[in-house]
Amino acid sequence: MPSASFDEYVVVARKNDNDWWLGALNNSTARNVTMKLDFLDEGADYSAELFIDAPDSETDPNRLEKRVIRVKKNDPLELSLAASGGAAIHFSKL
Repeated sequence: MPSASFDEYVVVARKNDNDWWLGALNNSTARNVTMKLDFLDEGADYSAELFIDAPDSETDPNRLEKRVIRVKKNDPLELSLAASGGAAIHFSKL
C-alpha cells in the first residue's frame, strides 16, 4: 500500500501488465498527500493520467479535473484530496 493514515485516507496501487492504477480515498477533512512513486520501474518514464478533485469540489463534489503529466519512479506526486474526495490515476509506460 503506497500510503495510508488510519481513519483519514488510503492510497492503493495495482499493476496490470505494464500499467499501474492508483486509487485514493479521503475522509471528511481536505488534505494534501505527497505520494512516492517507488512502485514504478527504475529508469522508465510514465504518462500519468490523473482524475482528481476539482478546486471547487467542496461545493460541487461531482466535478473532477483531468491532467496528464510525465513522471518517473523518484518523482514525488502531490495529491490535493477534497473532503470526502479522492483520486484515480493511470500510469502507462512510455
